[in-house]
Amino acid sequence: MPLTLTPKCYLAVLFAVLICATGASLARGAPAERRESAEAADFATIHDRAAADYMKGELDEALAGFNAAIALNPASALAYYNRGNVYYAKGDYIAAVRDFTEALRISPGLPYANMNRGNALSNLGRLDEALKDLDEAVRLQPEVSDSYFNRAIVHVRRRELEQALADYERCFCMPETIHAACEDYRASAGID
Repeated sequence: MPLTLTPKCYLAVLFAVLICATGASLARGAPAERRESAEAADFATIHDRAAADYMKGELDEALAGFNAAIALNPASALAYYNRGNVYYAKGDYIAAVRDFTEALRISPGLPYANMNRGNALSNLGRLDEALKDLDEAVRLQPEVSDSYFNRAIVHVRRRELEQALADYERCFCMPETIHAACEDYRASAGID
């Protein structure tokens, strides 16, 4: 069945074209993980400094910081998750998948870990695995529009245009997505 270009379809495609790729979000440690001892306080300080380095684009410093945090607390799903984001930003998708997988092993259902691992798998061309992760991300957090958007990209790469369009439409029916797209457009166009 051929796709028809309805106004809703046109809007979804238009917004998809306007949206720029955004950086992965970092998660701060949970209070229980961050306040148990002096060592936990050191972990929190190192982890948070690494997160700040990541946000400033200082990826090598962030990577060293998350490596140190993991050395202090190898049971921290958040440290593995955040280090995975650094590897992703550096284009090392294999290392990113490894860290997102470890984060999910330690803390199944960790928010955004399935989505980010799915994105890394997609970049590696492992589309079937990517789709499974993105399906799980949508199941766990149906309110997160990025999961639909990223899953649509995988559908396009798999030449599943009907499914891609359905995900784009779901994504762009969410008010926060429309707002973010407008803000991204305004920022890139220099509009105040």
